[in-house]
Amino acid sequence: MIVLVSMVLILFYSTGYAENVDPNNDGSQYAYGENIGWLNAEPLGDGGSGVEVGDFELTGYIWCENIGWISLSCENTNSCGSVDYGVLNDGSGNLSGYAWGENVGWINFAPAGGGVTIDDEGNFDGWAWGENIGWIHFQNLSIPYKIQTAWIPLVHETSICSTLGNDPHASILDQDIFKFEGTADEEVTVRLEVDEQGKNNGGERATLILMDKIRRVWFFRIDRSALVNQITATLPADGEYLIIVAEQPWFFRGKRFRGDYCLTLESSEDAFQTLEATYWVE
Repeated sequence: MIVLVSMVLILFYSTGYAENVDPNNDGSQYAYGENIGWLNAEPLGDGGSGVEVGDFELTGYIWCENIGWISLSCENTNSCGSVDYGVLNDGSGNLSGYAWGENVGWINFAPAGGGVTIDDEGNFDGWAWGENIGWIHFQNLSIPYKIQTAWIPLVHETSICSTLGNDPHASILDQDIFKFEGTADEEVTVRLEVDEQGKNNGGERATLILMDKIRRVWFFRIDRSALVNQITATLPADGEYLIIVAEQPWFFRGKRFRGDYCLTLESSEDAFQTLEATYWVE
């Protein structure tokens, strides 16, 4: 008993981190491994050395009665100079990297056929894998169990609201053009939806286009469906991209939308920070 208490005290004081698991104090602190049983991400209660989720990494410890302590980062013991490891967060709640258990070895948070994520309410989900212990599951609502954190994913999106159908030349179909700077392999989602705080004609259809403005690159995506319009794509190259919101001609099927709308750009990198309206936006 003295040895166990000493180990707990060492863990508690060897790290300057404070856990942020189970923010609602409803027991949302458990994962489960079929071969090892329950894992506790808040073993020492509020403010202890349990799991702390940050924008770019996880720190702290998980406790399992059958295998002991699992460390989520070499920063816990200032040992990164000799063994560099840790569980990483991409800022959007997609976890990767490795945790370490003294008695079980490495635990992979992004294995083939698995992976662990955190949703926009702080709930963990998915599967981690340890060669010596098998799968660890982070959420099962039928039993139920889950781990929840006070951390929520970073917002990587920007919205601009404007009006479609207000071109000063009434005979010309209105189109608004926006631009942003993207990078190769960056994932983006462009979303066009009705501005619920504005006015419109009750129409339901508009055209949304995403295209590049880069020499020797051909990239073009279009959505002419009913609002909400959405395009998700991986950008092919570094450079400038255009987003076009266009009024549809009268002969297209369905009532064309005219009125106030909001355009949102979501990105995995920094493209969302560069979204701006061009002079084509009235």
